Amino acid sequence: EVLNSVLTCLSEASRKEALIGGVSDAETRRNSIVSLVNICKTVGIGTARASKGDSFPIYPLTTTQTKFVFGTLLAAMDDYNTDRRGDVGSWSRIVAMNGLETLAYLAIGATYARSHRDE
Repeated sequence: EVLNSVLTCLSEASRKEALIGGVSDAETRRNSIVSLVNICKTVGIGTARASKGDSFPIYPLTTTQTKFVFGTLLAAMDDYNTDRRGDVGSWSRIVAMNGLETLAYLAIGATYARSHRDE
C-alpha cells in the first residue's frame, strides 16, 4: 500500500542514524517528522470516509500505522545529535513533541467518534 511505503520512508529518514547522501542531515530528519505529522492530520485516524465532491474516499491510518507513527515520534525524542550549529537534534525533538500532541488528539478524536457511532 502506498501509505505504508510513505510512512516507512519518512520514518527511516527521521532516524537519528539516518544518512542522506552519506551525511547526517538534521533538516531532513526534522522535515520527515513534520511530513509524517502532516500526513496524519490529512488522512486522520479511524474509518474510511468520502468528502463531499470527492470521487474517492480518504483511507485514514489503521491502528498498526498509528502505532508505527507513535513509535517513530517517540524514537525521534532520543535525537541528541550535534554539529557546528550546536544541538541540531533538538529540532527533531521539538517537532516530535508537537507531533505526539497532534497524534494524541487525533487518536482521542477517533476513539470519541467511534464510541458515539456505536451508540
